[in-house]
Amino acid sequence: MRKLDRTAVPAPSCLAEYYRQHKRWDDVMSEDKQPIREALGSMQNDLCAYCEGPLRDDAHIEHFRRRHDAPQLTFAWKNLFLSCNEPTHCGHHKDRSGSPYDPADLVKPDEDDPDEFLFFSSAGDVRPRSGIDEAKRRRAEETIRVFNLNHGALRALRRRALAVYQGLEPDILGALEAFEATDREQLIAAEIAATAHDPYGASIRHFFERV
Repeated sequence: MRKLDRTAVPAPSCLAEYYRQHKRWDDVMSEDKQPIREALGSMQNDLCAYCEGPLRDDAHIEHFRRRHDAPQLTFAWKNLFLSCNEPTHCGHHKDRSGSPYDPADLVKPDEDDPDEFLFFSSAGDVRPRSGIDEAKRRRAEETIRVFNLNHGALRALRRRALAVYQGLEPDILGALEAFEATDREQLIAAEIAATAHDPYGASIRHFFERV
C-alpha cells in the first residue's frame, strides 16, 4: 500500500450527473464506468489501491465506504478506488468476509500515508510499524485484517519482488554500506524512485530502510 494523490486526477464528470439524478450504482452504464476506471487506474498507476498488485481487466471499482453503509457517498470521487478482483484479499475480502469493521479504523491511502502505519518486511508479511502510538497501531492492525494483507499469496508475491535484491552477490545491503553516506542515500533514493510504481513497491521501499 502506498500514498495516492487524488488531486492529480480530475474526477470523472459523469459521477456528478448520476449524483444529481439520484441514481443507484447499478444504474451506471458501462460507457460511464470506463472513464471512472481509467481515472482511478491513472491515480493508482494501474496497481491495486490496497495490495499494490497489477490490475487486470477484471479489476473492480471499489467503494471504500460500502454503498449500503454510506449511500450518500455512492458517487463521491473520494470514496472510489480500483481494487484487484481477488476474493481472498483487498476490496472483495473487505466487503464479503462478513467480519465487522469501522471504516474510520482503516488506512485510506489517498488521505493517510500508509508508510506511517505499515511496515512490509523482507519475509513478505506486513506489520504495524514499530514505535507508533496505540491509535495508529489499532488502525494498522485493522487495515491488515480487513483487507487480509497477509494472505499467503500476497506474502509470496512480495518475496518475489524482493528476490532480485536478496539474490545479488555480494549482498546489496552489505555493498551499500561501503559507500559514503551521501552516495549511499542517493543510490537508495534512485532505486526507490525507479521502482515506485512497480507492483509491491512498498516492500522494496521498506527493504532499503534497513541500510
